[in-house]
Amino acid sequence: MKLIAPKRPLSLQVHPDLSRARMMYQTEELAGIPLDAPDRMYKDPNHKPELIYALTKFEALAGFRAPRRIVEIFSDLDTELSAQIVQMLRADLSPTGIRSVVDRLLSPATAPAPSQVEAIVAAMTRRLHAGLSPSVRLDRIVISLAKHYSGDAGAIVAAMLNPVTLRPGEVLFTPPGGIHAYLSGLGVGSDGFFGQRFARGPDRKTRGPGRTVELPGLRGGPAGAHRPGVGDRIHPGFLCASR
Repeated sequence: MKLIAPKRPLSLQVHPDLSRARMMYQTEELAGIPLDAPDRMYKDPNHKPELIYALTKFEALAGFRAPRRIVEIFSDLDTELSAQIVQMLRADLSPTGIRSVVDRLLSPATAPAPSQVEAIVAAMTRRLHAGLSPSVRLDRIVISLAKHYSGDAGAIVAAMLNPVTLRPGEVLFTPPGGIHAYLSGLGVGSDGFFGQRFARGPDRKTRGPGRTVELPGLRGGPAGAHRPGVGDRIHPGFLCASR
């Protein structure tokens, strides 16, 4: 168990499933990478489902929006990068299309320049002030992220995710492969046996290049909170359903 109380938005994260964790742990063991090495990503062979119980109002991002909804977020921004995102998704309105966009944004070889990210943030700011935003809440989140991490493409990925607000006593569960980020509030968290996670975008933690998008179990789907009752069994179906 751990207390989670972000002073600023934490990184976008994806935790490995069990088969991936076992395979990559063994790979790093055979490579002789010490467990305490800064570039050691898999410190144990366990998977990392994650659950957080809100003690106060808690803001997070979890799971991808529907592809058509993502297109709506970017279609009126009139920037080079937003046009590319819209074109890619319209060509493939499926989880595979979403994955292609995430690869484009976060892979070192194709990541956008900071100026391209800043152009999207500026366009979101203009439409928000003009009262034309298709999602006021999401635009505000992206603008806030950009203030903390200027030019970071992780803020653009965040615009593809579901914003979640937990009330005290509510729970958010993220299965392995579920993309998520914690923004503000106080909660008690558990991610299995703690250890490896793949972080990209805002909050520059130690990470392997492109590791977020390498995961074969990258999941999306609608996000939601759950208020457990006495004896409730928390299950992995209510946050990020596999596509």
